[in-house]
Amino acid sequence: MGSARQITGSSGYRSQGSSVQVLHAIRPVESVWIQKPDGKILTHEIKKGTREVRINY
Repeated sequence: MGSARQITGSSGYRSQGSSVQVLHAIRPVESVWIQKPDGKILTHEIKKGTREVRINY
């Protein structure tokens, strides 16, 4: 599948991890899967040559 990251609302007492994620890909990326807290999976297709993706949730 490729790289995966978990983004959470908090990472400790009065703190929050970064919502910005940097992923490295060996092959061209074709899509990104997002699993929401309710378990629903969203797929976002990536156009060839795209270097940055911003997903608003």
